[in-house]
Amino acid sequence: MSEHLFAVLGGMGTLATENFIQELNRLSAANKDQDYLNYVVYNKASIPDRTEYILDKSAPNPIPVLASGLQKLAAMEPDFIVMPCNTAHFFYDELAQLINVPFLNMIDETVKELMVRGAKPGMKIGIAATEGTIESKIYEDKLNEAGFASYVPNKELQKIVNDLIYVDIKQNSNINMPRYNKMVSCFEAEQCDYVVLGCTELSIFNSYDHKKKSNVVDADDVLVRKTVELARRTQPLV
Repeated sequence: MSEHLFAVLGGMGTLATENFIQELNRLSAANKDQDYLNYVVYNKASIPDRTEYILDKSAPNPIPVLASGLQKLAAMEPDFIVMPCNTAHFFYDELAQLINVPFLNMIDETVKELMVRGAKPGMKIGIAATEGTIESKIYEDKLNEAGFASYVPNKELQKIVNDLIYVDIKQNSNINMPRYNKMVSCFEAEQCDYVVLGCTELSIFNSYDHKKKSNVVDADDVLVRKTVELARRTQPLV
């Protein structure tokens, strides 16, 4: 390739993908057209719901549609691919084997970011995510491996999380900051040292939170910054 290019598999959901791209462009700090990064976005909104399948294997399987999207992007020979959807990373290992392109893992990058931010082994990390992500334990397992004590929401707190994701964002495109602040406060009440925003719909609230709570680690923001870092490299990944 004569120029660097990365690819984004989006559509999970579309507003979350839009937020990812907006944050990406903002962080690019461009002063003219040519300062922006070269990328292609496949907003594959037809991907079946990841949580529904994780919770009920009789639901439509998202893997073939995810695989098709990744393979189409890989055919463009990008330097790397990112997938701004936490729950879809339940399928990461299987999907990564289908392409010969570096494929970032936002779960791994988020756990690394916790360490960079000063989180120490034994600290309690709250996981704000879809029920599919919680059920799959993709964050819980990685956090435990790193020596953290992970905390998953109780039924009442999970309802708040679900309402933020599905009612406020997916259904109504509503930035309900009071509900978001209540969610963070509930994790704090459970003595969590940090709260991981493990859903890209939740990341939209972080984008609108101008105070940027120091105890909140936004997985989407982590992926944005890692993407810009890699895209600015003078040599492609191998």
